[in-house]
Amino acid sequence: MTWLDLENAFGSVPHSFILGAIERAGVPESTAALVSDLYTGSTSTIRVESGWTDPIPMRAGVRQGCPLSSILFNLTLEQILRTGHPSDAGFELYSNTVSCLAYADDLLIIDSYSAGLQRTVDSLSIQANKAGLKFKLAKCASLSFSFASHRRHLDPTPIRVNGVPITNIMDQDAYKYLGFRVGFSYRQDHGDFFRGISTDVEKVSESLLAPWQKLAAIRAHVLARVEFLCRNSHIQKRDVADLDKTLVRVDKKILNLPTRANNNLVHLSCNKGGAALPEFRSFLDIHAVSHAFRLLASNDPTISGVAAASQRSVVRKKLLRDPTPGECCDFLNGKKDGDFARESGDISSKWSRARHAFQRLSSALRLEWLFVEETGYHLNIYRSPNPVCVSPSSAGLVVRILRDEMESHFISQLAGLVDQGETIKAFSSHPASNQFLQAGDFTRFCDWNFFTEPVWVASS
Repeated sequence: MTWLDLENAFGSVPHSFILGAIERAGVPESTAALVSDLYTGSTSTIRVESGWTDPIPMRAGVRQGCPLSSILFNLTLEQILRTGHPSDAGFELYSNTVSCLAYADDLLIIDSYSAGLQRTVDSLSIQANKAGLKFKLAKCASLSFSFASHRRHLDPTPIRVNGVPITNIMDQDAYKYLGFRVGFSYRQDHGDFFRGISTDVEKVSESLLAPWQKLAAIRAHVLARVEFLCRNSHIQKRDVADLDKTLVRVDKKILNLPTRANNNLVHLSCNKGGAALPEFRSFLDIHAVSHAFRLLASNDPTISGVAAASQRSVVRKKLLRDPTPGECCDFLNGKKDGDFARESGDISSKWSRARHAFQRLSSALRLEWLFVEETGYHLNIYRSPNPVCVSPSSAGLVVRILRDEMESHFISQLAGLVDQGETIKAFSSHPASNQFLQAGDFTRFCDWNFFTEPVWVASS
């Protein structure tokens, strides 16, 4: 496999190539004419010390900030990939041929053999050069290995881009692709990353910001960096244990809550009287279930086909026979009796992680996977008062629905407490009761202190 990175891709595509790509993609003439009007004869002027320069013709690059730019760039890159990609290239994965993964200008080229991979890279380089694009060699890399005698063997032969050898990933090396480091024997350790997040949370807590500003800064500027990693990477629970403890401790300090206050208060949304700081232990489980669902429900037949086939292979190892779609659902539901009672046959995979995450969530929520012949996998969420059946077309809503259900679970737990239940019933009944928590709107420091400072009543 080879990772390719285009240099200044969005600013280098000639306008003539963009318009040609639109035409070849079969875009209606009326739409193509509008795009042509945007780009044909476009100019820019620059303000300098002596005034404005003469109009400078702009003949390359998509418009920065235009919502149409990403679509035009994708159409352009699509033409390069389809024209420059040999029809027989690729790697067979569960009866599906996978040859290229493209996200914006980051490309991953895959082939069964090094010679075929080199042929594909050469062809793509030629087409990219024709389009006025070139690869940034310093950010390109390759990894080649074979599997024989139950062992993987690295191939040290480098891949060349435009005749220049690029970095060849060896045993313990890694390449950063879409924010994640991948390699042959590289093991990702997220512990340092989450310890850094915990440190940043502590720094915000000790800053001179107003209390409500501290909470907003932690949510918007510190924890926002974790979302993408939690959604797309395999993270151990031990990596986030310290972060969960830090968030609880810091929030109780900011809100002047006693240490014995229930931790669920930290994780409620601001509208319900909480700080809207996630509990990452359950957050990871929600994303594991959601990711499995989005793979199985993908509109791309290759993605959904590979996902379903890989899931069947995992269940097949558990049952020692070909599973039915219903048995695949039973596996994800965490069934342990009958044919699933075998202790052997469990292998670590995305599907086993989704199974275990589902089991942990089921201790707090009522969930169920099911398979419908006509539409595929569905996720039943028995929320009160109205149950929800999430169809494949709504897979993107799973995270939000499960987080809402987890919040309802936290509220029900708090409401059942003898010494704190009446309080949660009062301040979670209407969002207006907690408007000061979101951003401190219309809130003075004396108001904040009135709400959060403990009140001591002298006994008579």
